[in-house]
Amino acid sequence: MKNTQMKNTKMKNFNKYILAMSFLFTIYYSLVPVALSATTPTPLPSKNQLSSDSAELEKIQKIKDIVASKVAELKLVEKRGIIGTLKDVSGMQLTIVDVKSNIRHLEVDELTKFSFSSKSSAGISDLVKGDMYSFVGLYNKETQKLLVRVIDSVDTLPVYFEGAISSVDSKNYQLSAVDAKGATKNIDIENSTKTSLATTDGDLTKSGFSKLSVNERILAVGFWDKKDKDLLSSLRIIHFKDVPPSKEMQSHINVASTSAK
Repeated sequence: MKNTQMKNTKMKNFNKYILAMSFLFTIYYSLVPVALSATTPTPLPSKNQLSSDSAELEKIQKIKDIVASKVAELKLVEKRGIIGTLKDVSGMQLTIVDVKSNIRHLEVDELTKFSFSSKSSAGISDLVKGDMYSFVGLYNKETQKLLVRVIDSVDTLPVYFEGAISSVDSKNYQLSAVDAKGATKNIDIENSTKTSLATTDGDLTKSGFSKLSVNERILAVGFWDKKDKDLLSSLRIIHFKDVPPSKEMQSHINVASTSAK
């Protein structure tokens, strides 16, 4: 009886040992794949893959540079219009003198539209030196050139001329005036011309031809005579008693007076 109990106790202990070992083996084999996967090194990219990635980065950088360049160009270019008298034509280049007597250099191309003529085939050869035109196009601030898109005539556009009176022709009701760059223009005073005096307060009072005198600063508004490009048919004359001519205007007046003597 006693031997049977001892055998049963040993069997129970053996079974417990078997269960414990099975449990430990189960845990061990479940953890081994995790450890192996954790210690497995990440494969390095091949040389071909590295060169391919580098080429893509270069392409992206080139695109960025092109976009940045175009944005910079757009900031330098703006739409602008200029009115001036055609002075010279050389190939596709135009030289004009604007209404402020500044020399401007313009450029035309195959997209330029010549609206001043009714001819469908009008081109740069139809431009007349000495005539006044309006030029609308793209102005480059860096080169200070206008790429012209439209050229039109300006027969009905008033002209502003600022200068100093160099002589007065009381018989023909005309003035001669010179601007700061030495350009001399004749100004015709008509019955319809409105003459005003600018006061120190900025007000305009009624004046007349007899009140105009040599060496006086004036602003004339009118239209160029179709037959005489240096004759301005005035609509309005404003003269300034308290604002003397600039030094440049004065020097040109003195030269004219010396030449006349």
